[in-house]
Formats: sequence, structure tokens, C-alpha cells
Amino acid sequence: MLFINKMEEVNILEESGLTLAESKIYFALIDLGTTQIGDIISATKLSPSAVHNSLKSLQEKGLVGSILRGKVKQYNSADPKVLLRLMDEKRKKVEELVPKLIVKRKKESSEYAEIYEGYNGLATAFSESLEFCTPGSEVIYFAASAKYRNEKMEMFYRSLNLKLKERKISSKGLHPIQDKGMIKNTDIIQVKFIEQILPPDMTIIKDRIIMVRWGDEPRAVLIKSEQIADQYRRMWHTLWDKTK
Repeated sequence: MLFINKMEEVNILEESGLTLAESKIYFALIDLGTTQIGDIISATKLSPSAVHNSLKSLQEKGLVGSILRGKVKQYNSADPKVLLRLMDEKRKKVEELVPKLIVKRKKESSEYAEIYEGYNGLATAFSESLEFCTPGSEVIYFAASAKYRNEKMEMFYRSLNLKLKERKISSKGLHPIQDKGMIKNTDIIQVKFIEQILPPDMTIIKDRIIMVRWGDEPRAVLIKSEQIADQYRRMWHTLWDKTK
């Protein structure tokens, strides 16, 4: 059985930037060794034109070499480490593009609201909001009621707060009084418990607010608005200062 039947590996190469045809051909050459084009066509079940075109592009990428044996042109796979170089080059191009995209995105609107879904979405919302925080900055929040909390949620917030601590960013939260004794992570954050009804799970970071609806698949609304963030920040500090 040829190596190319392992579609998981083929998919990994696709994700790294190769086409499906290029991935199949590269794995066929890994399996077959130096061989002629007819064997590649038989092994991959690709059309002759697809194999010809893909071999050309693989050679341009440095992943395939060729030799002449007599009058027959044969192909072989290059060192797989070339794949790492290609990925590094691709990453470098993305890194060069990202600052331009950030500038363009900021120009579109100074205020906006976005919805993020799932834990990966939450991570993106917080990562984006914390991007401009410097050591000594403050992250404050109104906590969700303990009845909405679960182990995965606790792990998410602990990971977040450990990163804040590492960056020397303080994290302070107001929790419902009935949740006293039930809150974790108090070793790395400051908390106070209050009898007053609080807004839903809400984190205030600079000019951004992140409101989270918890469940099997959490959903967050990120609002970028200096006016709204300042209003909730003043409310939070008023409650914090009067709570022992």
C-alpha cells in the first residue's frame, strides 16, 4: 500500500500550502523513490496534465528534483526539511501582512461590535483586546454567577489570568455575594463579593468590553467603544471602592 493512502498526512501538507495534487505526488515520490512520470500517474490516479503541472510547481518550490537516465526523465523527492523552510517563508509573509491589515481594520471604524463563538473565539477576543495592554495595566470584570461556571470555564480564566500575571497586568473582579467560597483562582486575582445585582459576565479592558454568555459553546460580544467602556469602568470602581 502506498504512503499516499494515508490521507491524514496528505491533509497536513495541504494545510501547509501545497495543493492536493502536489501533496499526493510528493508522498508518492517518498514511497516510490526515483521514478518516471508514468509510475507517478499510476500511483496517484491523477490525470497526466495534473501530474505534469504539479511536478513543475513542486520543482519551483524545491520539493522535487529530476534526473535523466538515458533519454528518460525521472523524478525524486527533495529532503522533507524543505517543507519547514516553505512554512517559515509563508509565516514570514503573513507576519509582514498582519500589521498592514491591522492598520486598515482600525481605519474602518473607531467603534465596532463583534461576536465570537466557542473557546477559540473567546481566546481571540481576549487576545485582541489585551494587545495594547502594558505592564501596570488593569483588567476588571463583573463575574458570572457560580451557577453558570464549569470546569472548562475555570480553566480558561485561569490560563488567561496566569498570562496577565506574567505580563504584570492586574486582574480584579466583583462577584455575587452568594458565590463567596466557590470562586477559584483567587491566588492570582483580586476579588470582592457584593450583594448588589451585577451585570452579566463582563470584562473591561482599555476601551473594550467583552460580555460572555456561557454554555456548552460559549459566545462573546466584544464592543470597542471608549464611551461605553468608561461608563462601565466608573460603575465598577464605584462598587469596588464601597465594598469591603
